[in-house]
Amino acid sequence: MTASAALVACGSVFVFVACAVTLYHFAQKEVGWLSFSTSLLGFVLSFIIIALVPYDVSEALGRDDRDSGQEVLVGSGWELIYWATFLLCWILCPLLIEYEAAGDFTVLGKLRASLRRNIAWCAGYIVCGFLLLIWLSIGGGTHGSLGAWCIAASNAWGLLVSTVLMGYGLVAVPRHFWRLANPGQQLQNLYCAAVTMDEARLSTQFELQDVISEARAEIRSRSSQIWDPALERAFSILQMTLEECELMHLELSNGAPTPQS
Repeated sequence: MTASAALVACGSVFVFVACAVTLYHFAQKEVGWLSFSTSLLGFVLSFIIIALVPYDVSEALGRDDRDSGQEVLVGSGWELIYWATFLLCWILCPLLIEYEAAGDFTVLGKLRASLRRNIAWCAGYIVCGFLLLIWLSIGGGTHGSLGAWCIAASNAWGLLVSTVLMGYGLVAVPRHFWRLANPGQQLQNLYCAAVTMDEARLSTQFELQDVISEARAEIRSRSSQIWDPALERAFSILQMTLEECELMHLELSNGAPTPQS
């Protein structure tokens, strides 16, 4: 192993440790290990480029002394980063986002809900890709392998999203700072926002009170003669959620007790 390759390895380890420590510090304690590992993988894949680019540039400048093993190492590294990021962004992250948001009580149920919610997007992507492939086949423009087309489609989508976000940011950010320079107008906006938020708070408080009453009635109507492990777990989660909602209702109502029903 050359000195530059050793530096790349040390840099990769440093990036991994730094990302792990940072995420562990800022992540909530309730976050599962799967979500934490996926987030860590995304951060590492993004920041490890900082360690790989200098090595690639130095090897490219010294191309005369570059052997085939180093070329394979650099090429494999870039391919690994690209395809791992591709799978992470298009498959794993969408599934995990919907998995965490699912309200099912079992792993299989959450996975099914996640697949159902993502199937519409996947079907849309497949249909658009199929139509594009037909259009290119008719026009005689199909050149390259499937991997090359996936790379081109991913880069095109990334450029489109970046263009839209940058276009919005170039207008919204200066406008935001321009409005901050006018305290009077900002105060008027805060007055309007305060009234709207107070109305939303009252509406949410009444909705929460109704939900608490429904949850209490559901718990009281539970039949003790029918025993089901999944049902018992569901009622246990409902009881814990009810207690948290009651505390939240106390905070919203400035300490007033929740009316029993």
